[in-house]
Amino acid sequence: MLFARLFSLISSISFINPYPLQFDHNSPADIYMKKKAQSRGYAKDLLESQKWTDGIVPYTIDAGYSANDISVIYSGMRLIEDSTRMDGKDCIKFVEQTTETTYLRIFSSTGCWSYVGKVFTGAQQLSLKMPTVASPGSCLFTGTVAHELIHALGFDHEHVRPDRDTFVQINFDKIYSSATSNFQISPNGFDLGFEYDYDSIMHYESNAFSIDGSPTVVPLQSGVQLINKFNQTYLTETDVGEIRKFYGSHI
Repeated sequence: MLFARLFSLISSISFINPYPLQFDHNSPADIYMKKKAQSRGYAKDLLESQKWTDGIVPYTIDAGYSANDISVIYSGMRLIEDSTRMDGKDCIKFVEQTTETTYLRIFSSTGCWSYVGKVFTGAQQLSLKMPTVASPGSCLFTGTVAHELIHALGFDHEHVRPDRDTFVQINFDKIYSSATSNFQISPNGFDLGFEYDYDSIMHYESNAFSIDGSPTVVPLQSGVQLINKFNQTYLTETDVGEIRKFYGSHI
């Protein structure tokens, strides 16, 4: 199941995963950003006004990204569009902003993060950090782009759903204190009817935001490996089913 909210993280953990950056990695300044209604895969108390109308998401991309960077951003968009298309009908469509007054503004800030759902009028920010000489960490990988865009569609993390303790153990003593909100159970939401999905692009890897590299998310089912989905080029059946069910093929 997918979930959604703005996650406030720290910027002082680049040694954990300096390249690429982890999902939802931002600076202390972003902690003060306005939190949104959360949606779970389980698409929570997400008001209709917080869904993108007819699944159409207008966007702009700030200047400064290279042609290759933009290609990666497009690949994340196409991954969602192509995966959720059904019988030739688009469920989600990302379109360049023209006259739309509410849209996603994709820009390079201090990490990889998104608000949850459509929650602002005007430009709603979504950060995909590009690498620089001084700060080589990057968000520009297909899986990372798709992960943040799915947050913008209104979904939260898989590992914060209310029944997660049946499927994973969270070692809070191994998580950076500034990142613990990304592991707190999301208390609200309505069930979209999908089973827990370890492979969801919205599920963290086993050592996400670890203070020393040891496991922070331990699967309780034998044989499960939780890997970083930064370069994942597919959505699982659960990811696809929940987006389709929440939005439907409207276009």
